This record gives sequence, structure tokens and C-alpha cells, in this order.
Amino acid sequence: SKRHRGSASVADSCAMVLPEGTDSDRELDTLRLAVKNLQDLGEKLRDKLQAPRAKSFIQDIVRSLDPETNPAGYRICQDESLRVGGASTLIETVGKVNSDLVRSLALEALARMMFGNAKVAEAVLQSYELLPMMRMVFSNGSTPEQLTALQLAQVMAASEVEQSHAFALLQEAKGFLQDNKGFAP
Repeated sequence: SKRHRGSASVADSCAMVLPEGTDSDRELDTLRLAVKNLQDLGEKLRDKLQAPRAKSFIQDIVRSLDPETNPAGYRICQDESLRVGGASTLIETVGKVNSDLVRSLALEALARMMFGNAKVAEAVLQSYELLPMMRMVFSNGSTPEQLTALQLAQVMAASEVEQSHAFALLQEAKGFLQDNKGFAP
């Protein structure tokens, strides 16, 4: 029987298991092209006119990493995104692009890239660019960016990586929450 979206109970939601995500490489070319196109934008990301292009490329990345839109291959895409430099490209995008929406999408893509994939999460956590980028978002980002950064920190905390790698980032998130920046009491 078909279920209507939203009709699942909380118990059903808790019992859901992610698909394996290793059966299809159908989205790999889309992912590779999107990462390459984003890399090619480079310094042009500072130009506000490039934000729509960057947004389109990041949306392609997010779709390839999403278990709902790519259930048969999202894990393959997680590994490939790391291999082709997706993490550093997304981190650099957050630091360069002049658009709250695009920065939030890049943070979401990073979270999806690491979600449930300890190897990718470990590599991203070791990126020397990650902590300064997260500090910038927590201190100067818009509220949607900060919320997405908190989701990214949550993914890192839940990952099966050496927790000492995630400690500094979680300290940033903790400081942000304690300061209550951008949120009403």
C-alpha cells in the first residue's frame, strides 16, 4: 500500500534505515561536472552575478548526495565528492561567495557529503580550512547559514570519527549556542 508523505508515525521514522547507496553510479558525472564547474568559478565567486551559477552547481551536488533523490548511489557520490576535491571547493565557496543562500547550500552539501560516511567525515574534519570557515559563519553569517552550520556540526558529532578531530568544531558550535547570537531568548 502507498503511504502519503507525512503520514508516517514518529516510531516509523525512527525505524527507517538509509538505503545502501552503493548500487548505482548514475549521478557521478553530474557530481563531477558540478564540482569542476564550481572549482572553475574560483575567484569569480566574489562577483554577485556568479551566485546563480554557483547555486545551480551546488544544487546538483546536493541532489547527488541526497539519499531521497539518489538512493541507489548517494554513498558512491559521497566518496567521489571527496576524491574530486568537493569538500575544499565547498569550504572555499562559503568563504568567497556573496550570497547567504549559496553559502547555506554549500554548508548543506558538506553535511550531506559526510552524513553516515566516516571516511569522508574524517577527511573533511582534517581540512585546515574547515574551522576558520565555521568560525566565520558562526560569528558573521546570517541566521539560516548559522542554522545550517549547526546541522553540519551535528553531523560531525554523530559521525564515527575520532572525536578529537571534531572537538574544536563542536566548541565553536557550543560557543555560538551559549552566546545565543541571532536568536531571540
